[in-house]
Amino acid sequence: MAKREFRTISVDGRDVQLRVFTPGTEDGPQKPAVVMVCGLMWLGGGLLGQVGLVFNDVFGYAFARGGVPCVQIHTPSRHIAHTRIQELQALLLWPLSCIPLLNLPLLLADVVMLSITPIDVCMLVLVPVLSLLGPLALPVLHLVVRGGQWLQGTFP
Repeated sequence: MAKREFRTISVDGRDVQLRVFTPGTEDGPQKPAVVMVCGLMWLGGGLLGQVGLVFNDVFGYAFARGGVPCVQIHTPSRHIAHTRIQELQALLLWPLSCIPLLNLPLLLADVVMLSITPIDVCMLVLVPVLSLLGPLALPVLHLVVRGGQWLQGTFP
């Protein structure tokens, strides 16, 4: 059975997480380790970052089950919701929300990209209701999500 360990090292004053996957048994010849650099960059820390970690873990476990140790180096990340890029993106995509077929996917993408905590993900239930506002739905939903983050203390 493969094992996973977490280790944290400091590089240039910033914490870097090592996820070490080792084979459960030491039988057979030793094999060289696989080293993966797995920076999640703008998605680290949020909903999509968690999906990325699970995706990377699948690879680590697969190598370990094959008898090959795997070390994943997860570089420091900053969630995109902690920047103002999302506000610029919402502003630039707002005219596309006038097209009825694009309104719903834009609203869903906005909430998913802004999601930092599980409470933010719960804002997805507002999408069908707010989509009835037509072109005003995107700015209203964006402000509601950001307001929820402010109330939680996670607003950057």
